[in-house]
Amino acid sequence: MSLQSQDNYKEGMTKFSTWFKQQPHQALEAVKPYEKDANAKVRHLAFDMVYAIGRASGDTVVRSQAVFSLIAGCDNADEAEANHIISFLKYFKKADFSTASCAQMVAILKEKPAFIPKLARFAGFLEIRELIPALKEYTNDITVTNRQKWEAWLALARMDDKDAINHVLTQVKTVPVNDDVMYQFAPDLVYTRQHKTFDYLIEILNSDKQDCTSSNPDHPGKMVCAFRVMEYLAPVVEEFPLKIHASGDIDAKDYNDALERIRKWFKYKNGQYVIKRNTF
Repeated sequence: MSLQSQDNYKEGMTKFSTWFKQQPHQALEAVKPYEKDANAKVRHLAFDMVYAIGRASGDTVVRSQAVFSLIAGCDNADEAEANHIISFLKYFKKADFSTASCAQMVAILKEKPAFIPKLARFAGFLEIRELIPALKEYTNDITVTNRQKWEAWLALARMDDKDAINHVLTQVKTVPVNDDVMYQFAPDLVYTRQHKTFDYLIEILNSDKQDCTSSNPDHPGKMVCAFRVMEYLAPVVEEFPLKIHASGDIDAKDYNDALERIRKWFKYKNGQYVIKRNTF
C-alpha cells in the first residue's frame, strides 16, 4: 500500500474505502507505519484512515485497535495534531476503549496537560477514576489555564464528584441565560450527565422568556431558549417522547407543539427521568 504524497489526501483515502471495509485488520496493519511518518500530512491522512476503518467496522477487535492507535498517536503529536486525532474518539462506544487505551490516555493526561481541553472529557466519559487526583490538582494549579481547569471540573462532574457538579452548575448560573449560554455552556451541562445539571436545563426548558435569537433567516427575532434545550436533551434522555433526525434536529413539524409535549412529559416524570451515560 502507498499513501499519496501530494495534496489530494482525501482522494487517496477514498481509493482504499472498499478494501478497508472488507479487510479491516489488514488495513489497520498497513496504515500503522504511516502513523509515525515524518510528513505531517501523511500522518494526518493515516489517522483519518484509522478512524474510517474503525468506525465502519462492526468487529469489536478492529474498533478497539483503531481507538488505541488514535490515542497512541497523540503521544508524540503537537497540540493541533492531537486535537485533530482526539476529535474522532467521540464516535466510538465505551466498549471500544480497551484497558490499554485507557492506560495510554492516563499517561498522556498526566504528562501533557495542554491536551486537557480535548482529552479530559474522555477520561470522564470512561470514568477513569485513577485520574481524579490529577484532575483535582489541575483545578488548583496556577500554571493551568482557566479553560483547562474548566475541562477538568467537567470530567470530575461526569465521574459524580459532588464538589465538581456544584462548581460547574454555580459557574453556569452566574451567566444570564442567552445564546452564549446555549451554545457554550448547555452542551457542557449535558456532557456531565447529572440530574442536578439537567434539572437546571429543564428550568430553562419551562421558561417562556425570549432570551435567545432565532437562527432561521426566514423567521428572525427573539425566541425562547427552550427550543435549544429540547434538542440538547433529546439524544441523552431515555424514552424521550420525540425522535431526532441524524442531523440532531427534533422530528417535529411544529416546534411549539413539540415543546409543550416535552414540558408535559418532564412534569409527568417529576424528576424520575433516566439519563443515558453510555454515549459521549
